Amino acid sequence: MLRLASTATHGANTMTSIEHAVLVLGQNGLRQLISGVAFKPIIDLKSGHYTRRIAPRLWQQSEQCALACSLLAEQEGVVPFEAFLAGLIQYVGLIASLRVLEQVAEGDATLGSASFCNALIAHARVLSCSIATEWQFPPAIIVAIEEQGSKHDLMRMSPLGRILSSADYLSKACLLGRHQLLRPDAVSGLSEISLACLQQLRAADQPVEASCE
Repeated sequence: MLRLASTATHGANTMTSIEHAVLVLGQNGLRQLISGVAFKPIIDLKSGHYTRRIAPRLWQQSEQCALACSLLAEQEGVVPFEAFLAGLIQYVGLIASLRVLEQVAEGDATLGSASFCNALIAHARVLSCSIATEWQFPPAIIVAIEEQGSKHDLMRMSPLGRILSSADYLSKACLLGRHQLLRPDAVSGLSEISLACLQQLRAADQPVEASCE
């Protein structure tokens, strides 16, 4: 909560208590926080090899993507909470697919070739859309996730599709940067809005000390 509230103020104010964070976040921010907590049990760390190694990283990237979506929503006239949900569940189908693979892998720690992994991501995206439909998510979210697998440029996507595409890139850049794996040219062509969003993601990725007084 403190990290999300600090991001909402662009790092201008230090969150010193839970009460302070609640006042800053407001209703929409709290909805985002609660949604993130509600979806996290999808990852079962006691499951097989693939889920234990990959799912936590996927979820971490999904949380960053969701935050980036909410930060970029205003420029496209999209409801921030709807954008947040799109980022949060984009890879839920891939997490579910990992569990299925574990059931047929019979202890094999090798996931597969690069071609197999690319095909898996494409099929998992379809599964994410099916899950979102089953959960009765807004149609705009389902369309946005579907568009991530198309060859269309950003201008031919829906507003939420453009947000999700940009947020996915920025969240991956943030995580690669944390591990010193991001090439400098990977962010050289970003717009001022995207660079500002990336800076906020990096700030949100830092540990926050809280006071419970």
